[in-house]
Amino acid sequence: MLAATTRVAARSTAIAVRRASTSSSVCLTWGEGTHGELGHYPFVTSGLMKQYLELTPRQLEGVDFRDIACGTNHTLAVDGSGKVWSWGKGENGKLGHGDDADRHKPEMLQGFAGVEIVKVACGESHSLALDKDGRCYAWGWGGSWVSGGGHLGQGSRDHVFEPTLIEGALEEAPVTSISAGEAHSVFLTSDGEVWTCGAGEHGRNGNGGSSDVLKPEPVTALDDVEIVEAQAGSAFTVTRCSEGLVRVWGRNDQGQLGLGGGLAMDVYALEDLPIIVERDDVPLQATAVAAGHSHVAVVSTDAELLQWGAKLALGPAPHLFEEEGGRVPLPKRVWCGGGYTLVESTDGVLYSFGQGGSKCLGHGDKAREPHPKKVEALSGFSASTVACGFRHAAALGSWDPWASPPPATDAK
Repeated sequence: MLAATTRVAARSTAIAVRRASTSSSVCLTWGEGTHGELGHYPFVTSGLMKQYLELTPRQLEGVDFRDIACGTNHTLAVDGSGKVWSWGKGENGKLGHGDDADRHKPEMLQGFAGVEIVKVACGESHSLALDKDGRCYAWGWGGSWVSGGGHLGQGSRDHVFEPTLIEGALEEAPVTSISAGEAHSVFLTSDGEVWTCGAGEHGRNGNGGSSDVLKPEPVTALDDVEIVEAQAGSAFTVTRCSEGLVRVWGRNDQGQLGLGGGLAMDVYALEDLPIIVERDDVPLQATAVAAGHSHVAVVSTDAELLQWGAKLALGPAPHLFEEEGGRVPLPKRVWCGGGYTLVESTDGVLYSFGQGGSKCLGHGDKAREPHPKKVEALSGFSASTVACGFRHAAALGSWDPWASPPPATDAK
């Protein structure tokens, strides 16, 4: 009887907390946080690898964010007043605090005085921000002559330790969306143009060449196309136009461009100009696209969840998740990270699948999930924003005050 009373009291407390939290945005993070990228502090590492893991979503206390982005091992967020916060690994100044020190909990950047930021993006070693007037800022590792660079858009490969405005032609049309890859940056303007800059290897700038682009330039092959969504993967880019067609370019060693090939793929495979993805010899049409480290997921106009890349399938691409394998009912939005995928259905339920070693499936363990599985720990959570990094993820939103609390877990 006492145990039952305790459970009822605990549930009542959880519901009371959720009711209180609906007045502001809740931030949840999970995955690997060894470098502080989850923002939970203090934390204790464990195991032979000395890692800190949260295998189910955990609320980040004392914050109220409206946008968030996850990189390889760092996180950026924007609060309600347009201030930028960062935490995680600080190498090469990618946290934007003027040094390369790690931050284990959110810390506000001082370099945006008088500027209201609305969106942020994280690459592997650099960061981007977009202000309310459509201007872009960049900081972090600028590349090198050996590995290529220019993804900071500053006209050089120099490292930048604090947010710096990207000046030049990109200022002529307001930018509405930003995305950051391993060593390239992608910008979408209000008139549907795609601009890129960064390392030219693997054709990731989409301009038909392999030279570095040190300041943003338009992808001229898309001049007559209105792009509405553009996402950077590690070394490739996927876009969706107003007609729903999916175009890709860049590295294709993992089949991440969805062009098929299977075992024929090699480390040199690439497309240096945008190419339309087809399914059964017909141009694929989508309502949402997402790029991960080396894979892509899309929601087709027929409300099907499709995926390709990361050598997940050697057969024809794109790959459909069949009904018997755990198909998501009416998928709406999708996000990709390092070998894992998150999907939201039209009724707001979140699913995950992919490599258990990603530590980001949110089920409390490291089991591989080849097909979409409902994230029970997020039952009753309404997500406004979801971000997928390489080995950590985050979500902003609110709890349904009447939903049952998610099951507790001590799994690490």
